[in-house]
Amino acid sequence: MNLPLPGNPSPENNTGREVLAHTPDARWVASVVAEVVARLAARENQVFTTTAQQLAPGLAPADFTRYAEVHIRHADNHFLAQLAGQSGGSPAIQSVLGALAWGLRVQISLHPQLLPSLPVKALARMPVSFSDLEGHTIWLLPQALISYRDIATKKQGWVVVSRQAHLTPLAKETLAPHQLQLIRQE
Repeated sequence: MNLPLPGNPSPENNTGREVLAHTPDARWVASVVAEVVARLAARENQVFTTTAQQLAPGLAPADFTRYAEVHIRHADNHFLAQLAGQSGGSPAIQSVLGALAWGLRVQISLHPQLLPSLPVKALARMPVSFSDLEGHTIWLLPQALISYRDIATKKQGWVVVSRQAHLTPLAKETLAPHQLQLIRQE
């Protein structure tokens, strides 16, 4: 049995009026919408945790709909350099870019020893968040002048700046009380 779709006239009723909410189609649409909302709500707090090496084969297409966040632990310099260059040949980088395109949050955790070698300008442009292995936030500030405003809202973490960046005196004074470690790019 072919039922008319909402908005389409039925064969028996050529007046062009829309099918009202009393038809089975409206109940079907409502159930589909309810299912989509339920799946999105279930997905909201789901985190896919992996390493850069495990991500090398790439993410399965179903992972983009199953998780809201991808957390990549123990990222290394090679992976970060590829990400900064958005290397098209790497399946791991393609997975990260695909996750971003699907609207997933991407969190990358790395060892603090890697901070001076980060490509700050390239990575700061990406909608990716960084943290150390203990969960402290890493902020990448690519601008040439770091002011109090850039530091004021940040607490307990790392601030990575370019080698040429200048900090205002008030910004320097704010680092210690906010428990921030300043790292200059090599």
